[in-house]
Amino acid sequence: MNYRFDIDGLRTIAVFLVLFHHFGFSFDGGYVGVDVFFVISGFVITYSYYNKLMNDNFSVIIFFKQRVFRLFPALFFVLLVTNIVFCFIMTPPDLINLFNHTISNFIFLSNVYAFLEYGNYFSLNVKEAPLLHTWSLAVEWQFYILFPFFLLLFNKLNLLKKIARGVIAIFVICVVLVLLSEYISIYYQKSGYYLIVSRAYELLAGCWLALFCMWSKNNVLPTFIQSILSLIGLALIFYSALYFGPYTRFPGFYSLVPVLGTMLIIYTESSVFNGFLKNKLFVYLGKCSYSIYLWHWPIVVFLNYAEYTLLIHKVIGLLLTLILSHFTYQYIELSLMKRKS
Repeated sequence: MNYRFDIDGLRTIAVFLVLFHHFGFSFDGGYVGVDVFFVISGFVITYSYYNKLMNDNFSVIIFFKQRVFRLFPALFFVLLVTNIVFCFIMTPPDLINLFNHTISNFIFLSNVYAFLEYGNYFSLNVKEAPLLHTWSLAVEWQFYILFPFFLLLFNKLNLLKKIARGVIAIFVICVVLVLLSEYISIYYQKSGYYLIVSRAYELLAGCWLALFCMWSKNNVLPTFIQSILSLIGLALIFYSALYFGPYTRFPGFYSLVPVLGTMLIIYTESSVFNGFLKNKLFVYLGKCSYSIYLWHWPIVVFLNYAEYTLLIHKVIGLLLTLILSHFTYQYIELSLMKRKS
């Protein structure tokens, strides 16, 4: 896959929806930015490793090493700084929870710890959980652990070379998982928000889209049609960010709104809107989005814990998030990637 600048631009929209939501700048449904990230992850990871598998150049061990090398250094740094800072302000019980939550990140079970310890994502006590946001990273890690074996199974069943069959097979699996997600969101909403069983279809939707794009690459839509579809995708994402909230039964069927919106934007690469997403500022912020996501919630919790609740405090917190993210991206993420290359 050629490098998609517009996908980095889309990451910027996703992470700023989360930022504005958590810092309290409206967007009650800004948490859907995480769902946008899930779809992007499924799409990029499938596109990246499909050709390696087709060329018999795919290694499960190398795949895991690359994921760890890409994601863990920045995470470890933020975990370290967060634990040090909160040691000076947290009560002992909250500090014990922080240490336990930190450990859960190293065994990819932060999401499980989050729902067992803090319950509903919108509970008041989550404002005392500096690592709550790592639940989504745990979901991605759990997906990454399963993904290479999923690819190998599909290859064994000849569903990748005969790509049309793969497209149909993943579509059917996604439908089943959407129905499962809806069932869980109705009867097990407390745990359903965090667990991979109710989120798996979002990542697989990205996988499906990657295969669909490869299958239909010779049937490119006119730019005008792509632009319309892309704007519909944008409208779906912002509709969910503006009109969803803590009382929306989520994920379930409601999560289809931002998921389908994200898929439309990714699919319409040549649209006018996707061209706008390729501007340098959006692309750079998209590259920093992982670090932005890592830093923002510990800062939000610090402000809440220290009772800094004025607008100026939130603005300073937002700016501090962007500054720390810039340096984390430049001197940890990017530095390690350059050293590896």
